Amino acid sequence: MKKYFEEFNIDCGFSQRPDGNSLDIRNAMAREAEVSGGLVVKANLVHGIDICIIDEEALSERPYLAVEDCDGLVTNLKNVTLTTTHGDCIPVFAYDPKKKAIGIAHAGWRGTADCVVSNLIYCMCEEYKCKPKDIHAVVGPGIGACCFEVDDDVVDYFTESMPWTEEYMARRSDGKYLIDLKGINCELLEVEGVKAENIFIDPDCTCCESSKDLYFSYRRDKCEERMLAYIRL
Repeated sequence: MKKYFEEFNIDCGFSQRPDGNSLDIRNAMAREAEVSGGLVVKANLVHGIDICIIDEEALSERPYLAVEDCDGLVTNLKNVTLTTTHGDCIPVFAYDPKKKAIGIAHAGWRGTADCVVSNLIYCMCEEYKCKPKDIHAVVGPGIGACCFEVDDDVVDYFTESMPWTEEYMARRSDGKYLIDLKGINCELLEVEGVKAENIFIDPDCTCCESSKDLYFSYRRDKCEERMLAYIRL
């Protein structure tokens, strides 16, 4: 399990193959949460940009809550674990140490192009009065620019609304493109006011052949297994 934000003493990580599959890990977290009076929240992903606020009302659903039709979660409650699942899509974690608020987003190519991370930061600022300059973010493991090969339709989807994303694309000799989703998400965070020095980009590509022993990959293997991204105060 890769861990992040350890300097802030909060629990945040991304699972790897030796940890088991995402369902088993989440179920184990739910059992742990039940003992401590906490809650595990699952976002039922739709590759959109909706962010769900987990408030005290959600505690009535403990130890497990599945939220329909959302790709991001935020909370300021302790012992509430926010989770998303990933088969190559990018997990983005956010934490404000001043307001003690956390967030997580699932950023596939469509969610990236539609600015789900922008919505995540906006939601934290709107709901918990966070200031972007105080937020720390991690752009986690996911498919890298080395492996994310796309056709013109995906390129057009990005550039029609965000022409600057061309800087994160490379055209290959066969006419296909490689896109750096992590770089785009990082820039979107900076556009929202998150400081560059407060953003960490995990270099791991889940799709690379060298990652077979570390990560599941839908694009590489067409497997149904997923990794689990989670964050908890």
